[in-house]
Amino acid sequence: MWRALSDIPGVVVAREPRTPGSPFQPNFLVTVGNRRVLAEAKTPAQRLPTVTRGLTAALDPYRADEAVVVVPEAVSPADEAVFDQNDRLSLVGMQDLRGFFNS
Repeated sequence: MWRALSDIPGVVVAREPRTPGSPFQPNFLVTVGNRRVLAEAKTPAQRLPTVTRGLTAALDPYRADEAVVVVPEAVSPADEAVFDQNDRLSLVGMQDLRGFFNS
């Protein structure tokens, strides 16, 4: 995911950022212009609700505008339902990552 993010024009990527205000450490903090996005690559072993709770709690301490969970496969309707409840969280497939940051 590091390479995919780094290849997007205009994107600045910090790997494994830390902040004293949150115990959660996302995989990446991505900056595009004035937009700050926490990005987490979901592995098959991770439960989606656990990942989303950590990201949601970390948004304000990291001063992020939004968060994105990236899955290696296409996004399923069941997974999308988890994100419909929070407009600061997004779920994208790896193949759609460039489009997410260019929108």
